[in-house]
Amino acid sequence: MAMIKCPECGRDISDQAGACPHCGYPLKKGEAAGVVVHDQKEEAFAKYVQDRVAHGWQIIDKERYLAILMLPAATVNHILHLLLSIVTVGIWLIVWLIVALGARGEQRIRAEVNDDLSMTEFNPRTNAAICNRVLNEKTGIWEYRPCVRPASVPTTGGTQ
Repeated sequence: MAMIKCPECGRDISDQAGACPHCGYPLKKGEAAGVVVHDQKEEAFAKYVQDRVAHGWQIIDKERYLAILMLPAATVNHILHLLLSIVTVGIWLIVWLIVALGARGEQRIRAEVNDDLSMTEFNPRTNAAICNRVLNEKTGIWEYRPCVRPASVPTTGGTQ
């Protein structure tokens, strides 16, 4: 009899148990192999979240295989632009207007890990899938994969 970790609560349990005696998580025969899959999912998810945080995203909420991330809004230094507009006798107003209107607002995504260790990003307001990201093992970079639109969803534009 060998001891394995419960995929749900992480406590040591017998590999012969039908369910975890601590949390009640149902175990299948050979669940020890499934523990590796859970660990791989958690590891892939942790890599994804760390990569997003390294690129300026902030963690709003995080669970085991789900995270809500936020990219703060870009700020415009209006004092600097006002001074430059005064010095250039108003010519800088055009640049100031372009910068102020082009500044991006706050962005939020909900990220979930899939069974194939890819991540799916959702818009948390509309619950629509944005894209999938797959970790390239050779480069260590998360590659963007557009989400495929279901055939039942009509595309925008006129009829052909």
